[in-house]
Amino acid sequence: MKKILLILIIGFISSVQAQKKNCSIDYEVKNDSVDLIKLNDKLIFEKNFNEKNESLFFSLIRSGDENVLQFQWLEKSKDFTINRCFNADSEIRIDLINADFVNLKIYDNDVCATLVFDEVQQNNLRILNTYFKIEPQDLEKLLASKMSLLTVNFSTGKEYYNITDKLISENSKTESKPAFFFIEEIPCLKK
Repeated sequence: MKKILLILIIGFISSVQAQKKNCSIDYEVKNDSVDLIKLNDKLIFEKNFNEKNESLFFSLIRSGDENVLQFQWLEKSKDFTINRCFNADSEIRIDLINADFVNLKIYDNDVCATLVFDEVQQNNLRILNTYFKIEPQDLEKLLASKMSLLTVNFSTGKEYYNITDKLISENSKTESKPAFFFIEEIPCLKK
């Protein structure tokens, strides 16, 4: 009986440690007044067309009891690119494979992409970085089903991004599983 109990305890500890190893943490701060964790950025969408590249990255942040989605949009092109902005009414809609959806409201009021010129590769780069609040009930929905479609309501109009189960980046040669982003990342935020 003791051997069975010991095996179960060792198995449980190994399982918990294995789960934590799958978490890719950018940084974590815990002290008397701060409890913050930020997970690494994950590629959610990539499109390459006629020397123009568009990418979306997500990462999750927990500060105390608040959960936030960090949204990063990048566009690289030899040509001049159209600016993207968010305003106070902007939101993103995440459609789930189980026919449910989640709307996330923006944290910032007005934010636009920054234009940077890459002199080495002679590219214009647009970079938009902002944050969306995830309500507790939405966190549970996102954990229950994989993503299928992302609708981004920029202040200049809506953009639709099909989310795939598997994405192999042409640019970085890395592999990600965008549809499973929340299912894999939310457990890493748990206290």
